[in-house]
Amino acid sequence: MHRIYLFTVLSALFFSCSKQSDLLYDACPTEIISVNPSIITNPIDSTHYSIDKIIPLDLPTSCTVFSSDKIIKKANRYYIMDSRYNKTVFVFDEKGSFLYQLGKKGHAKDEYIDGPKNFCVDNNLNVYIYERNSARIFQYDAKGKCICVKRFSKKVPENVAITEDCDYICTFDGEKNGDGERLTIYGKNLEFKKSYMPISTTSMLMYNNSLYEYSHYMYYTPLLSDSVIVLHNKELSKVIKIDFNGNFVPKDVLFDAVTDIKGYQKIANIEGVHWIEKFENTDKLLHIEYNFNEYLYHYLKDKKTGKTYNSNRYYFEGLGLQSDYTLCEENLIYTITDEQLEWADEQRSIPSWKEWYEHTPSKMRDIIDRKYKAPLLVVIKIK
Repeated sequence: MHRIYLFTVLSALFFSCSKQSDLLYDACPTEIISVNPSIITNPIDSTHYSIDKIIPLDLPTSCTVFSSDKIIKKANRYYIMDSRYNKTVFVFDEKGSFLYQLGKKGHAKDEYIDGPKNFCVDNNLNVYIYERNSARIFQYDAKGKCICVKRFSKKVPENVAITEDCDYICTFDGEKNGDGERLTIYGKNLEFKKSYMPISTTSMLMYNNSLYEYSHYMYYTPLLSDSVIVLHNKELSKVIKIDFNGNFVPKDVLFDAVTDIKGYQKIANIEGVHWIEKFENTDKLLHIEYNFNEYLYHYLKDKKTGKTYNSNRYYFEGLGLQSDYTLCEENLIYTITDEQLEWADEQRSIPSWKEWYEHTPSKMRDIIDRKYKAPLLVVIKIK
């Protein structure tokens, strides 16, 4: 299923590839990862992956629709952010039983105005939820109780995550929102600690999540960039440049695009890789989502075997009903909703259905045949 990501026009701000940024890049070691978007690999067949777990999620009865925007597994709990429908973070045990939800929309002091933008979980199972529209951080304890709400008084970070020692790492999408900061560390009381990169230039484009944390590392993907900035224990470690075989949109086009209210069209009219949607990196797997010619592509590398996959459709042979993958330790996890199963039902009448179904692993057939109640959390192990 193709997915097209359009930028939304709004009064936001953005940074350019300034001279200061180039100097910062030059000061860090650079790792090159080569991805050729023109080479599409075959889907992963059943000899190279297995469905490790199928977990029915026991949602509250008040939730009639559901989506997942981010998934974290921590200490046998699954934390799933639904910023589209329910505007909250749900917490489940390892069997999918509902434990509690962290906040809801409302007008009270500890309620959301528009819902979560991002969340993180520390080693004590405290959860930190950032709501961008109110510039607030909500902190919940391991039992789901809101213990404090913190607000940025004069700054509006585009995104917020936590460091290993529970300081806040913030990204900014504009000069006014962050006083010229782009990537900054704040303390537990939101006091300024350290800023890494300057920011300038007005933009008309909105950007998605750009932070990914794993172990002691934080990965930051700047807006419309082909590079990922890596921090280790709050120190700049390296820059990872994704070499898309010369297919990345030229910098001058990107700069012109973000400073023009019709900027998206300038990018859309040029063939090539337009931006990196997601960058995830664990000890075993590397996952990059990127927009190439208006389609979302997935690049996956098994670091232990060196095998790579690149596809603009599905990773797995047969009917996988994949939505948005997330790396979880050595596995891929994603959710399957009623909406996706309804789509599968509609495909039964097309000529190629039988062939797809025959090449689908038995556990996935059980899902498609509704032997499990959706929504489901599916855990995939790459062999």
